[in-house]
Amino acid sequence: MRDKKGRFLTDYCGFYESLEIDFNHVCKRIGINTPTLPDMDHPQIGFADQTKGRNDFGDYREHYTGEMVTLMNEMYAVDLGVFG
Repeated sequence: MRDKKGRFLTDYCGFYESLEIDFNHVCKRIGINTPTLPDMDHPQIGFADQTKGRNDFGDYREHYTGEMVTLMNEMYAVDLGVFG
Protein backbone atom coordinates (compact mmCIF):
# COMPACT_ATOMS: atom_id res chain seq x y z
CA MET A 1 0.00 0.00 0.00
CA ARG A 2 3.10 2.19 -0.05
CA ASP A 3 5.52 3.10 -2.79
CA LYS A 4 9.31 2.68 -2.59
CA LYS A 5 9.61 6.02 -0.81
CA GLY A 6 7.14 4.98 1.87
CA ARG A 7 4.26 7.16 0.66
CA PHE A 8 0.80 5.67 0.98
CA LEU A 9 -0.85 4.90 -2.36
CA THR A 10 -4.41 4.75 -1.06
CA ASP A 11 -6.83 7.41 0.13
CA TYR A 12 -8.55 5.15 2.62
CA CYS A 13 -8.16 1.68 4.07
CA GLY A 14 -11.18 -0.15 5.44
CA PHE A 15 -11.08 -3.19 7.67
CA TYR A 16 -13.00 -6.42 7.36
CA GLU A 17 -13.87 -6.21 11.06
CA SER A 18 -15.80 -2.99 10.35
CA LEU A 19 -16.61 -3.68 6.69
CA GLU A 20 -20.13 -2.26 6.65
CA ILE A 21 -19.16 0.97 8.41
CA ASP A 22 -16.08 1.43 6.24
CA PHE A 23 -17.99 0.60 3.05
CA ASN A 24 -20.67 3.15 3.98
CA HIS A 25 -17.94 5.73 4.56
CA VAL A 26 -16.46 5.15 1.09
CA CYS A 27 -19.87 5.30 -0.60
CA LYS A 28 -20.65 8.59 1.13
CA ARG A 29 -17.21 9.97 0.27
CA ILE A 30 -17.59 9.24 -3.45
CA GLY A 31 -21.23 10.33 -3.49
CA ILE A 32 -23.15 7.16 -4.23
CA ASN A 33 -26.08 5.52 -2.48
CA THR A 34 -25.01 2.79 -0.12
CA PRO A 35 -26.19 -0.63 -1.27
CA THR A 36 -26.81 -3.37 1.25
CA LEU A 37 -23.83 -5.69 1.55
CA PRO A 38 -24.48 -9.43 1.29
CA ASP A 39 -24.36 -11.59 4.41
CA MET A 40 -20.89 -13.14 4.18
CA ASP A 41 -21.95 -16.16 6.26
CA HIS A 42 -24.80 -16.95 3.90
CA PRO A 43 -24.44 -20.40 2.25
CA GLN A 44 -24.79 -18.94 -1.27
CA ILE A 45 -21.81 -16.68 -0.68
CA GLY A 46 -19.78 -19.62 0.54
CA PHE A 47 -17.47 -17.66 2.83
CA ALA A 48 -18.25 -19.82 5.85
CA ASP A 49 -17.59 -22.99 3.83
CA GLN A 50 -14.28 -21.66 2.52
CA THR A 51 -12.91 -21.17 6.02
CA LYS A 52 -13.72 -24.67 7.27
CA GLY A 53 -10.64 -26.78 7.89
CA ARG A 54 -8.19 -23.90 7.68
CA ASN A 55 -7.13 -24.27 11.30
CA ASP A 56 -5.72 -27.75 10.83
CA PHE A 57 -2.31 -26.47 11.90
CA GLY A 58 -3.45 -24.64 15.03
CA ASP A 59 -2.67 -21.05 15.90
CA TYR A 60 -0.43 -19.57 13.21
CA ARG A 61 1.61 -17.72 15.86
CA GLU A 62 2.87 -21.02 17.25
CA HIS A 63 4.83 -21.60 14.03
CA TYR A 64 7.03 -18.49 14.34
CA THR A 65 10.38 -18.49 16.10
CA GLY A 66 11.50 -15.47 18.12
CA GLU A 67 13.87 -14.54 15.31
CA MET A 68 11.04 -14.66 12.76
CA VAL A 69 8.84 -12.44 14.94
CA THR A 70 11.66 -9.91 15.32
CA LEU A 71 12.30 -9.88 11.58
CA MET A 72 8.61 -9.42 10.76
CA ASN A 73 8.27 -6.63 13.33
CA GLU A 74 11.25 -4.84 11.76
CA MET A 75 10.07 -5.34 8.17
CA TYR A 76 6.50 -4.23 8.85
CA ALA A 77 7.02 -1.70 11.65
CA VAL A 78 5.29 1.13 9.76
CA ASP A 79 2.35 -1.05 8.70
CA LEU A 80 1.93 -2.42 12.22
CA GLY A 81 2.02 1.11 13.60
CA VAL A 82 -0.66 2.28 11.18
CA PHE A 83 -2.92 -0.76 11.04
CA GLY A 84 -2.23 -2.51 14.33
